[in-house]
Amino acid sequence: MTAHGCKKESRRNPSRLFREKKLASQTFSSFPYLSTRVFPALYNINLLPSRLPELELIELARQQVAANKLNACLVLGWNQGLWFDVEGQETWKTFIPKGGLTVNGRLKTQQDYSSDPDIVIRNQLLNEHSQTSMHKGGYLVGDPENCVRDATNADAPLGDLHDSIIPSGLTQCETCGELKGECFYSESDCYGDKVWVVRCRCENDNQCAACGKPLFNHKLDSCYFNGDTNEILHVAGYLALSHDCNDA
Repeated sequence: MTAHGCKKESRRNPSRLFREKKLASQTFSSFPYLSTRVFPALYNINLLPSRLPELELIELARQQVAANKLNACLVLGWNQGLWFDVEGQETWKTFIPKGGLTVNGRLKTQQDYSSDPDIVIRNQLLNEHSQTSMHKGGYLVGDPENCVRDATNADAPLGDLHDSIIPSGLTQCETCGELKGECFYSESDCYGDKVWVVRCRCENDNQCAACGKPLFNHKLDSCYFNGDTNEILHVAGYLALSHDCNDA
């Protein structure tokens, strides 16, 4: 009867079965877990013990988002995901993250569940899913679009960073000594007519949930002034995956 029932389902709604199969091939299906958006189309998955009650899983997810300052989704089932954003909003939705590249536990959690028998078994499944996603090819390229804004007539006094001349729009941070502020950067390969937002080391709020240290030396997806080369550099989000608690 089971086989007969499947055939009837296929005849009644073949498009639904197609969508479900496609979703299954793009989505890791061993719930529960936390999927964190590290970079466009790049997600970090942290497996969470299935024995934990829902409220405890939610609190673990909150702790992770509060530390990483990255958007994430607590995935409890195919149609059950609690989405978090860095502004503190939490929204239940009937869809969950799918597609993209996935990495296994590169962002550490506050509590280490690696020895949990449930996690040990599911970890192999996640490794296989991650490897499959990585074999799709392509590469990641950082884009400083979030570091720039449209210029107005009032922005002219900010000045332009060029020929090692520091514009008036950049000032030295009293705490870390780095430059911060806004300026034009006409020597850049892109956005030469935009105003660049430059952040100092003190403005970095992306922390590791395990050790409490910054995931990178500057805020993810931001721009900072490199005094050695007198240029503005962009910090791509995927650099968070290079964090090592022992080296922090």
